[in-house]
Amino acid sequence: MRTLIRDVRVFDGERTVPRADVLIDDALIAEPDGRPADVEIDGSGRTVLPGLIDAHTHVFDGDLAQALTFGVTTELDMFCLPQNLARQRRIAAERDDVADLRSAGVLATAPGGHPSQLMAAEGMAALGDAVGPFETVADAGQARAFVAARLAEGADYLKIAIDGGTVSGTPLPVLGPDVVAALVEAAHDAGLQAIAHAVTTKDALVALDAGVDGLAHVCFDADPLDSAADDLAARIAAQGSSSSVR
Repeated sequence: MRTLIRDVRVFDGERTVPRADVLIDDALIAEPDGRPADVEIDGSGRTVLPGLIDAHTHVFDGDLAQALTFGVTTELDMFCLPQNLARQRRIAAERDDVADLRSAGVLATAPGGHPSQLMAAEGMAALGDAVGPFETVADAGQARAFVAARLAEGADYLKIAIDGGTVSGTPLPVLGPDVVAALVEAAHDAGLQAIAHAVTTKDALVALDAGVDGLAHVCFDADPLDSAADDLAARIAAQGSSSSVR
């Protein structure tokens, strides 16, 4: 199947071409070669750009289809229980009208730690198998078994929650630095990147000390006018970690 989009504005992620022809040859974008196309589309007044990636989602039924309507072609899910994840992966694999999916599966947190309090919140039961009890990590000795279980579920990366409830005002059990370090090491040994849920500067530093590859939030207590925020940003950059806003 060859589709040719004519006279369309193109943004390739770095630069804008005011007017060009774009050929889609089966699943690949190709250089127009002058040969006939099966479908031609007039792109005048329109823009073609790479698919968007939503770097922090929690996927529920219907979300993958909705994402694609807004130009999001890939969802990076940061916590999903096994039954729900299996269904969402099946949908993504079998349909071409939904976004692609990558997921951490079950995140690593302390017993009773975030997001356990959300799972028990009023009204959450309506989400069916997207909520419920899940495996936690009590100490560093459990790190490798936890990561192995995530690999068996098909996780694409490991998510680690480091959140004592300071920002929300609800004290919560939290993973200690030694447990975080053990989880990151186990993830890396298994070929997975480690992404941390950390919403305070203190928690972010624990994550960075452990060698995480990315932070799933910005720090809510980091004053942009304070030099500490600049120091944290510089350290994130120096370590090559990424940070997404949620």
